[in-house]
Amino acid sequence: DWMLGVAAPSQKLSDAVFDALIHVVLVGLFFTLLALALSFSLARYLAQQVKNNSQLPSWSPDDAPQKPAKRSIIKELLNLSDQADQNLRREQRTTLALQNVKAMHQQVTQALHEARHDPLTQLPNRSLFMELVHQLQASVAPTDQCMAFLFIDLDGFKGVNDQYGHEKGDEILRNTADVLRAVTRGSDVSGRLGGDEFVMCISETHELIISSAQQVATRVIEKVETLAPNLGCSIGISVWSARCPNLSCAMRKADAAMYQAKHSGKNQFVMAHDSEQVVSKLNHKSENPLVCSSSCQ
Repeated sequence: DWMLGVAAPSQKLSDAVFDALIHVVLVGLFFTLLALALSFSLARYLAQQVKNNSQLPSWSPDDAPQKPAKRSIIKELLNLSDQADQNLRREQRTTLALQNVKAMHQQVTQALHEARHDPLTQLPNRSLFMELVHQLQASVAPTDQCMAFLFIDLDGFKGVNDQYGHEKGDEILRNTADVLRAVTRGSDVSGRLGGDEFVMCISETHELIISSAQQVATRVIEKVETLAPNLGCSIGISVWSARCPNLSCAMRKADAAMYQAKHSGKNQFVMAHDSEQVVSKLNHKSENPLVCSSSCQ
């Protein structure tokens, strides 16, 4: 049972261990830095792939065709890119469909406007005027308001048209339409019946309907006179009340009164013969219904 003891200087032992430890640390640090560099590069690559494949490109119908994006080698990103492409195509189809619907709506709206308005003056034509009058009639019928019709025919228009040409004549018609717009309120209705004939319909209480209609007629005559030399207008006025349901009768009376104004010297207005009688019965609260004249039945 022998025992052997060996001794060595501690400096030699510690130097060997320290050298080995230095090698281990240096190798570990190298691989750590290498791993960090590779991780950073991989992270940038993955981020770029995600950015390229996950963002939907902006698109408008006027854009030029774009080159297809680069495909990713990552399966998940490929699926995401395919889904984004499908969404983009659906967006394109939906946008184009909406644009087509909008264009069709604009065309229909324009066609409807042209069919219901006078193309020269942009005033309602006869059919639209009657539709608007019936709407106004429905709103004033339950109240104590009346409506007054003003039939307007230009005096001397043919002479102005012959002397200055049709372009000047068209300008006068447009300016006459502007006059009617200027003297009416938002609830009133004006239109062009054709040629140089216009019509207006205003609403007011029965106490003021005649004076209001006369004031409007006076303003129209004064303004039309300034549009051209030797130009004027004749206006016929009639009053309608809900107690006389025959609306067309009141319009025919206004038309007849207009011709009476022409034959009486032109450039003036004439009230239909029974307009004051209509208002008088309303002012006296008569229980008897207003009966239209036999010529209007």
